[in-house]
Amino acid sequence: MREPIARENLAVLRRLALSRLKNDDTKLGLQNKRLKAGWDEQYLAKLLFTPPDPPSKRKASKSSNISND
Repeated sequence: MREPIARENLAVLRRLALSRLKNDDTKLGLQNKRLKAGWDEQYLAKLLFTPPDPPSKRKASKSSNISND
């Protein structure tokens, strides 16, 4: 952690892990997803080894700020 390259690498891994948790479709909060990944090896394996859904397959939120005018 003292080397600048190591800090950058760890920061990339943290952002990757958080983005995988945010994009997961499990109906839990982010903190609970982190806890579940720590306790449940199957859930952790799902997060790590299952490819993420492409953006076109994900459900869009119903309340969008973009108007269709």
